[in-house]
Amino acid sequence: MYGTLTSKHIDFLAAPPAYDDRAPGGSIAHSMPIDSINIHGKVFINECDVRTSLAEPIQRKYGAPKSLKQSSENIKHFLGYSLVHQNYGWYLEPGAPTDKREQWFNNSQLAVTMSDLNDSFHKYTEQKNEFKTEIAVIWDKFGGFDTTFTIQGDSVSNHFSNPGSLQINEMLRMEANRIGAPVNFYLIEDLVNGFVPENIKLFIFVNTWGMTKELRTSLKTELMRRKAAEMWFYGSAYVDRTENVLSLDAMNDLMGMHFSVDDSWGKMEIELNSQGRNKFIELNEITGVPYRYRKTGLGLHSSFTPSVPSIDYYSPFFSVIDDAGTEMLGNYKNKGAIALAHKKTDDRDIYYSGSPFASCNILREIAKCAGVHIYLDSNDALYMNGDIMLLHAATSGEKSICFPDGKTRKLNMKKGKTEIFTIK
Repeated sequence: MYGTLTSKHIDFLAAPPAYDDRAPGGSIAHSMPIDSINIHGKVFINECDVRTSLAEPIQRKYGAPKSLKQSSENIKHFLGYSLVHQNYGWYLEPGAPTDKREQWFNNSQLAVTMSDLNDSFHKYTEQKNEFKTEIAVIWDKFGGFDTTFTIQGDSVSNHFSNPGSLQINEMLRMEANRIGAPVNFYLIEDLVNGFVPENIKLFIFVNTWGMTKELRTSLKTELMRRKAAEMWFYGSAYVDRTENVLSLDAMNDLMGMHFSVDDSWGKMEIELNSQGRNKFIELNEITGVPYRYRKTGLGLHSSFTPSVPSIDYYSPFFSVIDDAGTEMLGNYKNKGAIALAHKKTDDRDIYYSGSPFASCNILREIAKCAGVHIYLDSNDALYMNGDIMLLHAATSGEKSICFPDGKTRKLNMKKGKTEIFTIK
């Protein structure tokens, strides 16, 4: 991926957002690091293949609304996302003009919405606003899809995705959009090469399972220089791609904690303990992988991993070993071992979750601890670029937006409503 972004032969990339969570009230996640694409001067085109109420029944499982009015709101959500991230967009109309069965946008009401969005693109893109983002989601090209690492004649497969299922890291990026603060998305190479903006206060690393020693060393150096908070998940750096071994030492070295590994299968559920609930303002919840995203045999597997006994089971489990200076915030529900921890030193501020997923509530509390300004705490999808804000309501009710100067703006919104506005 990084070679594609730095190639002089590539001018633009295009892709649709993830197909899960597209219904009214959902959140958008792309399979590409859209802000890294901007850094390298490439054009990213957001393919708007949103299913409208005109779609055939077989297509409605992809979040098609029941009305034209709600279809307009979904289109605003999809293309407004491109506006906020300074990308472009095009519409995918699958049917020919003579094929009435497959025309999702052939309606005068939807045409008005698309025309208004086009006017907004011309208006706002001329302003060249800089992102006011304090959170960066970082992911690695080797960990996002079904990936096989060769380990001393054996192989370890990353089974966090399969054809037709939502990748775990996409789901996590959807949750990041619900934190209530703007978020940018970058490749890990752009972080180690110093291209990610300096104002980031929280880095969320979503799928960094395999690293070379060189990458690990460069990453630690850059993170110590920045002194921002870090959130790591599951088996980060467990696959040592320099020595071609599975390495707890590499995990220990990267995150400054001490880990143990359990190869048995089990459900991925983490409970906050009393220390965790106190740190996160009495937030009392279990974090794991929501049931609808589970599938048989998730984890980092190899030929020597025992066979999966049941659907939605994970293997292996990584646990933090209690040591001085490490806050133990949560435990595996059925195993008791430490699964959520925090360690702060002079150079780094590190959070770790043994699950590859964390809810937006957990991420929001960590962002607050890192000093990130939270605009909204109602779990709605929020996107922002300079003076442009987009809000897509996950639930009906009053939304209270709090700005850094202490002023607030209240909006009454129905589930699935999309608002795009300037905040000057």
